[in-house]
Amino acid sequence: MAIKLRRPAIETRLDREYFADQAKIIAPDLLGRIIVRQFPDDREVLARIKEVSAWQGSTDRTARTAKYAPGMIGISKKFGHYMIDIATGRQDSASCVTIFAIEGIDGVIQGPGNVSTYLHVDEMLDSAPIDHPCFWIGGEPIGKEEILRRNKSKMPSNFRGSYYYK
Repeated sequence: MAIKLRRPAIETRLDREYFADQAKIIAPDLLGRIIVRQFPDDREVLARIKEVSAWQGSTDRTARTAKYAPGMIGISKKFGHYMIDIATGRQDSASCVTIFAIEGIDGVIQGPGNVSTYLHVDEMLDSAPIDHPCFWIGGEPIGKEEILRRNKSKMPSNFRGSYYYK
């Protein structure tokens, strides 16, 4: 189902300081906000954040990007696909939010690899600040009453929750 998306006002752009909190607090507040992916030719792709997962702490499979400074974009590769993480908390303390699903003009894009493909994201954005002109998040979140939490089994010990809305 196609949806209409409007570019959020630049004044609503989240800055790096916004991400200096626990992943489980940041994650649900990202739902409903708009990702703006701008290219050098001024073309843009917009997408509404539909599902995210929060991670805090280290395991043997924790991505190095989870230890970036808060508000830095981390691009890691898993199973041959790029994943978009945004570091939270404090630098060198593994904590991040992973974008799992978005809504674009063509409908819902599910899965972190599909999200990065839709947004044309690769390792070139790794370690870029979230308030970078070519990739940023703005707009308002959905209402707290609309947020649902998905329970996932067999998750690593650093998993802090998956949040989404219908």
